[in-house]
Amino acid sequence: MLKRHAHVLVAAALTAAGAHGGPPRFSAIALPQSANTFGPSFVQGVTSTGAVLGSGNRIWRSGSVEQIATGSAFTGIAISESGVVVGGTATPRHAAFWSEGELSPLESGAERSFAAGVSNDGSIIAGSVGRSPSVWNDGQRLVTALDTPYTEGVFQGVGNDGTAVGRALYPATDIPELNQSHGIIQHDGHISYIESVPGATSIEQRWIEVTATNSSGHSVGAASDLSLAVNALGTAFEVVDGQIDTLSKIQDTSHTAARDINDNGWIVGTSYNQTTDTRFATLWLGGVAYNLNDLLSTTLGDLQVSSAHAVSNSGHIVVTVQGAGATGFLGGVSYLLTPIPAPSSTMCIALAIGACSRRRR
Repeated sequence: MLKRHAHVLVAAALTAAGAHGGPPRFSAIALPQSANTFGPSFVQGVTSTGAVLGSGNRIWRSGSVEQIATGSAFTGIAISESGVVVGGTATPRHAAFWSEGELSPLESGAERSFAAGVSNDGSIIAGSVGRSPSVWNDGQRLVTALDTPYTEGVFQGVGNDGTAVGRALYPATDIPELNQSHGIIQHDGHISYIESVPGATSIEQRWIEVTATNSSGHSVGAASDLSLAVNALGTAFEVVDGQIDTLSKIQDTSHTAARDINDNGWIVGTSYNQTTDTRFATLWLGGVAYNLNDLLSTTLGDLQVSSAHAVSNSGHIVVTVQGAGATGFLGGVSYLLTPIPAPSSTMCIALAIGACSRRRR
């Protein structure tokens, strides 16, 4: 349930593209695996032009790789639709962002800080300062004071409307030395706590986080069973107008997790069949869950699209592919999925212009 919900969240996301004629189909291209730059644990985000942020501050665009913030101790964690990269420096640990060829620090005082999310237009950045979830709006910092018993938190996503989402930690009642997590959503300076998720097990309720939000304030996340190791899975949910709803499951799926949502309401994440120990990347459109393996235009042979990490407003999706033929990090490689027909150059230019114009307002 939502605790102390002060303001109704912004209206639900735009109608999902493809909902009227079924889900789209996708082409797939493998991302370079050198030094695990774009390996499954190192892909940070994707833009509407298909630019992918990987580790080592490298951005993949149409087959070529650009390295940004060279010679610095900066690590990029997220990328906006407008190309702003946010993250932090290592020494000292300080939140910063890269834009138009320049690396700039974010105001944090003397405390340790980092940035973990950025709005589509690049003007609002989310993260933490010290132990407090924080937002920077056009460079101005707003630190959120958490209620008792929460001891620390982080915002890991933020929308153009300023809605920030993440998690807040608190001591476990039965094992005080361990932390548990509730999801948090902040809008107009008011914070709400997601303390339970419909349909989630008691184990999953121990770790709830909101992972992403879009420009309409439509947010997604998961209540996770952390015993499921990499990419912990449990019960995926969405929050619209303060209402928490569990996302649908594909037949025989035991666990789900939602990782990202775009402005058209496309939700991506992972589903898991515990009986067969099988994971597959999932796309939710209009309340219906689809196995992304079934939406590929060509077969990947013995490979399986196992999880989806990020989705852009034009429908590009970054996924992990695993199987007998996968030789990358942890036996997996990253692929970029592009909806067919591919977004036109005109569409991509329009999206970029729209993002820039919103930032200037």
